[in-house]
Amino acid sequence: MNSPVCALAASLLLGPVLGALTQAQDTRGPTGAIAGRVTLDGQPAQGVVVMATRSGSRVPLQREAPGLEAKTDGDGRYRLTELPAGQYEVRPTARALVALDARDSAGSTRKIAVNETQTVEDIDFALARGGVITGRVTDADGKPVIGEAIVLSRVRADNHREPIFWESLRAFQTDDRGVYRVYGLAAGRYVVSSGGGDAMGALASLTGRSNHARTYYPGVTDESKAKVVEVAAGSETTDIDISLGSPNRGFEVTGRLVDADTGQPVADAMVMLIPMKQDGDIPSSNGGFSFVDPKGEFKFSSILPGHYTASINFIKQSDYRSETINFEVKNESVGPLAVKLHRGAGISGVVVVEAGAEADLPAKLAGTAIKAEMHSSSDLSDSSGMLADMLGGRTGQVAADGSFRIEGLRSGTATLRLESLGGPQGLRVVRVERGGVPQIPGIEIQDGQTVADVRVIIAQGTGVIRGRVILEGGQFNAGASLRVYARRLENSLQADDEAAEVDSNGAFLIENLLPGNYELTLKGSVKRAAANDLQPIRWIKQTVTVTNGFSVDTAFTIQPSQQEKHR
Repeated sequence: MNSPVCALAASLLLGPVLGALTQAQDTRGPTGAIAGRVTLDGQPAQGVVVMATRSGSRVPLQREAPGLEAKTDGDGRYRLTELPAGQYEVRPTARALVALDARDSAGSTRKIAVNETQTVEDIDFALARGGVITGRVTDADGKPVIGEAIVLSRVRADNHREPIFWESLRAFQTDDRGVYRVYGLAAGRYVVSSGGGDAMGALASLTGRSNHARTYYPGVTDESKAKVVEVAAGSETTDIDISLGSPNRGFEVTGRLVDADTGQPVADAMVMLIPMKQDGDIPSSNGGFSFVDPKGEFKFSSILPGHYTASINFIKQSDYRSETINFEVKNESVGPLAVKLHRGAGISGVVVVEAGAEADLPAKLAGTAIKAEMHSSSDLSDSSGMLADMLGGRTGQVAADGSFRIEGLRSGTATLRLESLGGPQGLRVVRVERGGVPQIPGIEIQDGQTVADVRVIIAQGTGVIRGRVILEGGQFNAGASLRVYARRLENSLQADDEAAEVDSNGAFLIENLLPGNYELTLKGSVKRAAANDLQPIRWIKQTVTVTNGFSVDTAFTIQPSQQEKHR
C-alpha cells in the first residue's frame, strides 16, 4: 500500500514573537456571533442556508441549539447568533454552487474562532454556479447500468490526478436509465470513471456493488488512455458516456476463525474486506463485510481481482486480539483462509479524580470509557493486526466504582485515553500510574500479560488559550494554512497535544485545557499578496500559563524575510 511522500519546502525566517499575555475572567456563554454576506455571480444571493459546525465534529451542532444555521436575506446577508465560544467551520449549503476562490464546493468552508461577547463580521462567500458533467453508463449489450457510482479525479496543472471525495460520503450514481449528472464542479480538467467498486474507496466499498472493471471515459480500462474532460465555469458538459463491457462475476473468498491453542471455532466476530490501493489513485476492486457464523466461518462472493486486507473485529467484548490478513485475488477463488486467533493482553485498574478537582467530577464519569491505543516500534505496514487496532481500538467501560478492564490488546506501548461521548467537555487524563510510578510515554505490555495495578488520574480542564497571528507587511490570503499546537509541559506525552486552526482573520482558540504551563507552536504555510504559492513558515514557539476558569490571550507575529534552508 503506497503512502504519499510529503516534501518540506524552504522556510521563511521569522522574527520574534509578540507575547501579549493577559488574563481575564472567563465568562463564556452562548453570546458569540458570525455575520457576513453571500453573493452569486456578484449579486446578493437570497435564501442560501449558511451553517456553523463545531470544528472537530463530523456533524452540525444539535438541531435544537440556537444559531446553528441562518438563511440569507434579500441583500444576501446572514447572521449566526448565540454561538458558544469555540472554533467553527462555516459554509453555505449550496451544493450546486462553488466558491470563486476555491477548487471545489468543499473549498467554500471558512474556519472561524469565536470568543465570548464577540461578533465576527465580514465572513463573506462569493459563489458561482458550478459546472456539470453528465452522461450515460451502459454494459456490453448497451443496457443501462443502474446504481453505479461515478468517480471523478481532478487533473492538476502538473497532470497529477487527485480523486474527489464527496462531502459526507455523498456520491453520484446512475439512475434507472443509466444516466448520471455530477454537479457543483469548479472549472477545471477532470477524468471520469465508473465500475471497479464504490466511488468512495475502501470505506464505502463495503457494499461491494460493482462487478465491472473500472472503466474510464471514453471506454478504456487503462487510466493513462483516459480522455480528459474540460469543464468551464457554470457550463454543462454532456455525452460523457462510458461502456463498462461485460461484468466480472468475481470469485469467492472463504475462511474460518479458530482459537490458536484449542483449534475450536471462534464466533461473535465480523470480517471486513478492504481493497488496498496499489499504483492507482483509487482501489480498482470491491470489498464488503461478513458476519462469522457459529462454526467460525465467513464467506464473500463476487470479489474482483485485486489486493485485499481482511480485518477481524469482534461484535462483543473479547479477549482475542484483532487480526488482519493480506492476500490477493487473481483469477480464482481464495480459501478457505485459516485465521488463528490469539488471546491478547489486558489492562485493568481504576479511574480516580486528581486531588483538588471539582467535588462532582466522579458523578460525571457515568458513560465514559478508557481506550487503549497501541503503539509498536516495528514497521506498521508489516505488522499483522495493526490496521484492525486502528479501525476498532479497544476500550473498557468505567464502572460506577471507577474500575475498568480492557482485553484483547497486542504487545507494545499502551497509551490510555478517556472517552466521553456526549459527556462533559474537558475531561482529561492527567497521568497514568502503575504501582504508583508514572507511565511515560505509556504502559509496556507483552502478549498474554495482564497489568492489574493501573491508576488513571483525571481532571476537568476549563482553561482557554485565545490568540491572533499577525502577518507583518501583509494580510491573510486564500489558501493560508496555519495551526497552533499546545503541549502541556507537565505531561510531555505527544498524544496529549491540543491544536486549533488559525482562521481567515488570523484568530485561534483552544478550549477545555487543564491548568499548567503550555508550549505553543505555530506551524503551516502562508501566501503573501506578492507571492503565487504557499510558503512554509519556520516554527514559532512560546510558553503560556493556563488556569482553570480563565482565558489567556497571546499573539504570534510572522515577519517577512529570506527563505531558509530545509529544516
